[in-house]
Amino acid sequence: MDTLLTTLAGWLEPWATLHGDSVGLQTGVVFVHLAGLLIGGGGAVAEDLGTLRVARGDPARRGERLNLLGIAHRTVVFGLALSAATGALMLGADFEAMAGSAVFWVKMGLVAALLANGALMMRAETGARSPGPDGARAWRMLTRAAGASALLWFLILFVSVLLRQSA
Repeated sequence: MDTLLTTLAGWLEPWATLHGDSVGLQTGVVFVHLAGLLIGGGGAVAEDLGTLRVARGDPARRGERLNLLGIAHRTVVFGLALSAATGALMLGADFEAMAGSAVFWVKMGLVAALLANGALMMRAETGARSPGPDGARAWRMLTRAAGASALLWFLILFVSVLLRQSA
């Protein structure tokens, strides 16, 4: 395993050197990473809170909420893509340290949980359009997924700060 990590680090050395020698590049990469978290996470948390509010309120507003969620997903995915791309750049800049960091792997686990929760949420959105008990069950699942989403975004933000501090 150490040989594989060393080989990968060797391949990434030109990027690590370029990144390490340029404060401007480092700043730009971190800025875009945080901007992706703000765009994706901010939009997601706002929509999650809206979903939780509507779930406790007037059932007639649920269709509108579902339409808004479908639109919001594009923005959230865009933010996630920015963070993923810049996260890969930051990983490449300090590969050996990140690959050996427990905090890094906790963050990746949280991101994987967020993606799985997002897939569950999208499935629940589709089911919530159904009338009757199936739709009600899907709304409960959507509500739980919205709460989990908001929590996961904040945990990812916390672990991101922790990772930056431990680097």
